[in-house]
This record gives sequence, C-alpha cells and structure tokens, in this order.
Amino acid sequence: MTIFPDSNIFIHFQSIEYINWKKLSKLSEPVKIVIPLVVIQEIDKHKYNSKNNISRRAAEVSNKIEEWTSQQNQKKFSVQLELFKTPSAYFIKNRLDETFPDDQLLAAILYYKDRNSNESIFLCSNDTGPRLKAQIFEVNTLKPELELQIKVEADAIDKENRELKIQVQKLKNLYPKLELRFPDEKGFYNYKIKKPGGWNQSWFDDEMSSVKVNYPYITFPEPNPNNPFAHLMPIRILPKVDYEKYNSELDEFYKKYETYLQNLHEDIQRRKLTLELTMQLINEGTCPAHDIKIHMHFPDGFELKDEESNSKIPTMPIPPNEPSIGGYSPLLPQFRFDIPKNPIHFGNRIKIRKTNSYALTKPVDKLNHGYVHDIDKLFVVYDSFDAVINFTIKYSITAGNLPESKKGKLHVIAEKQE
Repeated sequence: MTIFPDSNIFIHFQSIEYINWKKLSKLSEPVKIVIPLVVIQEIDKHKYNSKNNISRRAAEVSNKIEEWTSQQNQKKFSVQLELFKTPSAYFIKNRLDETFPDDQLLAAILYYKDRNSNESIFLCSNDTGPRLKAQIFEVNTLKPELELQIKVEADAIDKENRELKIQVQKLKNLYPKLELRFPDEKGFYNYKIKKPGGWNQSWFDDEMSSVKVNYPYITFPEPNPNNPFAHLMPIRILPKVDYEKYNSELDEFYKKYETYLQNLHEDIQRRKLTLELTMQLINEGTCPAHDIKIHMHFPDGFELKDEESNSKIPTMPIPPNEPSIGGYSPLLPQFRFDIPKNPIHFGNRIKIRKTNSYALTKPVDKLNHGYVHDIDKLFVVYDSFDAVINFTIKYSITAGNLPESKKGKLHVIAEKQE
C-alpha cells in the first residue's frame, strides 16, 4: 500500500516510523511512504516558523526524510520522494487551485493514482477538510492515532513571537486584498458554443430582390408624338443621359450591396464564434486600494478584442441620388435612414497588446474595501468551430499601497455543441 502523509503528520506527530500503518489501514501489504514535492516545500516553510519548537521540528523532519531516502528501512516501510510536477490539466479537470497546498497534494495523489492504478493509495491527514475533499475524488483516507500527537508547550520566545505576530497582523489588516474573478464562478468560467450554419443563399437572394424593388432602374419617358402638348414636355424632362448615369450608378450600388451582404454574413458567423468575457476586481481587504494596475496574459489561438473593436459592423452602402429637378424626384419613393448613435463610452479603457500572445493592462484609480469593479468586457473570437479551445488567463495585480503583487489564474472551459 502507498501512503501520502501531509505536512501536519510530519510536524505534529511522532516520527512516521512509529506509526503502525498496517493497523491503521487494516491492510497487510508492504508499506511505501510517498512524499510529493509540495509536502517538502510545506515542511521547509515551517523551518522559519515563529515558534522555535515548530521550526526545530521541521529541521529534524527534513534530516529524517533525507536519511530515510538514502538508507531505506525495508523492515517497516520504504520512503519514495516524488519530485514530479503535476500537470495543470489535473487542476483544471478537477477544479483544484494550483496555488493552494492542499489542492497541490490532492492533485499529486490523483496523478500518481492514474499511473499506479493497481496500488492501494491513502492520504493521511489530521485535518478534516483535506480528508473530506479526498473522498470526493475516491481517494482513501487515514486519520493518525491521537496518542502519537506531540504535545507542544510554548516557551518564552514563542510567547513573545506570538505578541509580535499579533502586532504584525494588525498592520497586515491595513492592506487591501485584491482578486480577479468571474462574476458567477470564482476562478472558472464554463460556456457553451454552438456550431454555426453555412451560407444561406435563400437569404441572400431575398435581400437582393428586396433592395432592387426599393431601388429599381428608371426609364427615360420618350415623348408621345400623338400628344398635342408634346412640344411643351421637354422643359419638364431631364436629359436621357442623366437617366443612363443613374442606372449605371445603380449597378455599382447593387454590386456593393452584394459585398455588404457577404460581409454581414461573415460578421454574423464571427459573432456566433465569439465568447464574451466579463471579469470583476474585488477588494476583500480592510482598506481601499489606490493606483491599481491589472496585468493579464491570454494565450494565442484566437483573436482578442475590446468592446469598441467588437462593436464595429459592416457598413451598408448608400444608394445613388436619383435624377431630379429642383432637388426632388417624384419618380422614386423617398427612404429615410436613421444612423444609430453609439451608446458606448470608452474612457480609461483596457489596453490590448498583441505579440505571440496577448498582454493586457487595465488601470483602476481606486477600489474601496468590500467593493467590486467591473472590468471592461473582452471578446474572444475563434476562426472556426474546430479552433474553439480551453485556455487559462494568468494575471497579476499591483497597487500603490500593496507591498507585493497578487498573482493568480482564471480558467475558461468550452463545451462545444455540434
């Protein structure tokens, strides 16, 4: 059987060589202890713990692990260090946070389990949360016997450090706590995208027929020789060349309208393959954040647009002016085109820089604690349905009154529907 102890087992319990693993697991198989890299890192962090007894314990455990791995004690158990990097796919697929140590350990176990499906694998932890979460992923769990727990008494230095820690915590509480997220699902955004249809020739033909009905050719009114008033008509009729010129301009207008319809169809198809992304900046700290800058990185594989560039649509061609006397023609109906006003206001908007991927910068002047700031909408445009992919957004947030930048990731997951 294979045991994955978390860092609290090493720090707060007697040495793992004194734990009766077979009794605890109720199995009689040989015992193998696997220590992933994240557990080593957590133990190393305890070396700098403000409590002297904890820091000493962490140093002792590190030395013990090195001893176990160099001289295997085959009588009781073997120790195996797993210094592999768990693929990001295990975090995304299982909705685990790559920056959270408990999730890193669980992802490492799942990764190991997939590669060693014939082994009996256990997570050993004294914390209820990790054990419950592991059971969701069908990972066996063990809780150590309480009599093996080390009783720690605080010394004078620890008491002093505790008081200093309280003072430091008070100062820490004066900082903002900034995070980027999606409105509904923190860290993850799932969306459905349907495969668009093809070219609609019937729609194209109907549109062209409609425009030709609204803007038909006009015919020069030839004088009627049998009309006794025919000698008076020429003063009310435009030259024939004006009619011919208008009809020629109308042919050009028809061609431009055909191109417009083709561009309109492409724009409609593009919008069906466009994902609208809405993100929010939240301040969960205890003071306002000032002079904030959000830096985001999007991968390649699609076109990324802001709201202004995505709002552009194909321009409808303008029909020619029909021949007229005195600026008005009774020959054709008059059509009125209302030009829509753009309601979008672009002030301190997001900046997109295209390299091999996309680098974005969004400044925010101020965000009070407990408040949310809506980030400018972004639009992910795929070239085709086959090009639709899942992707990860990496971000970092800086502020004038934040000592360190906040880094994180957001994951976008597509569900393609044929």
